[in-house]
Amino acid sequence: MTRIAFTFAGREDRMQQELAFMQGLLDAGVIDEWHIWNFTRNDDDDAWLRGLGHPQVMLTGRGSPDYAPFGDGTPTRWSAHVEAVSNAGVLATLSTGGMLEFALGSHENKLSWVRTFPTSEYVPSVVPQGSAPVALRVEGGDDIELVSRPGAVTVELNGDVVFNAAGDDITFGQVLVRTGFGSAGLWSTGDVSGRVKLYNSNERGYAAFRSVYEYYSHSSFSDAVFLKLDDDVVYLDPEKVDGMLSAVEASPRHDIWSANVINNGVCAHFQQQWDYFPGLEEEFEYPKGINGWGDTGTLWESSEKAAALHAYFLEHFDEIRAKARAGDVFELPATHRLSINVVAFKQPVMPLMALAYGMEATNDDEQIMTVVLPKRFGLRKFLYQPLLAAHLSFYEQEKTLDPTELLEGYARLGASLAAASSAG
Repeated sequence: MTRIAFTFAGREDRMQQELAFMQGLLDAGVIDEWHIWNFTRNDDDDAWLRGLGHPQVMLTGRGSPDYAPFGDGTPTRWSAHVEAVSNAGVLATLSTGGMLEFALGSHENKLSWVRTFPTSEYVPSVVPQGSAPVALRVEGGDDIELVSRPGAVTVELNGDVVFNAAGDDITFGQVLVRTGFGSAGLWSTGDVSGRVKLYNSNERGYAAFRSVYEYYSHSSFSDAVFLKLDDDVVYLDPEKVDGMLSAVEASPRHDIWSANVINNGVCAHFQQQWDYFPGLEEEFEYPKGINGWGDTGTLWESSEKAAALHAYFLEHFDEIRAKARAGDVFELPATHRLSINVVAFKQPVMPLMALAYGMEATNDDEQIMTVVLPKRFGLRKFLYQPLLAAHLSFYEQEKTLDPTELLEGYARLGASLAAASSAG
């Protein structure tokens, strides 16, 4: 089976430790690929994530007509590979102050068209200035290239010039892509055979999360096992990841497996029952929310509890890790909500997720995965105690949590573990 890890990213300060231990898992062959989904919320994090230099993939979904920036071309050349059945659209800003837009395989993949705008104001009603009976070949995808040459700008499809516009010394600024009229697109640039890829989507929020599960529902992933991580997982025991993924692979069922996560309401309750925190005064009651609603537990909303728990973990790391590694697999209550900070499952869970989105009046992927799937399809949930992880914070905690000291503590922990591994 192919092992694919994926992360909804990304906050630069939160992800530093994750970058390091995930690269270690890739180098060791424990996982085969890592897909980083760019769901950043500010320009600085977006620039940092793109600056990592990984090959990029863009999903343009059926549900969103919006253009989204994609690719890292030069001022005189932009190219991408696209897989779409029709309506592959590109919009480029020009050094003239205007814009150039073209759609390849429009009108049910029967023709292509091009139009220009004298200013940066996009007006959808502008009539195309040119068209051609050119279609996408679809099978195997298509290569699109936008090139500025002396005296002309050309639009090329699979090496053939489709449109040729006159213009001297024109360069490109931002280039955006989309698909439309019911067509979904998969765009790529760079060496996408690489083991780490940066994925983008022209949808945001819960709709973007849904598009991820729909994407992985494709039969091309049918032999995959997935490891989902939050972007603020600041520790993951590298010696036990293989154990949990092997357990998922060996299971005859399609269930949800969770790591043993520090700062996770359900995990914290059982960790305290298993005597992970002797002497810690904080109490971690079991979150009593049933069917995804109700009491989320005081840890979920308390920055004070989270900070105390992290501090205790960092101070007693060796003892807690040893206790976790000696622990057993534990079956969790079927329809109680579980935070999916670090979870693993087989690929058939993906189409079940996509199906459940259409059956429920919620877009919350956590509720769908840990409450709806067990309720509707009989999936079980397991806590794999030997795989210890640490999750920095929930959004309620972040309202009053200063993460600086904790992030520094996890950076020191990561450095000491790396030094011990190199020496040993």
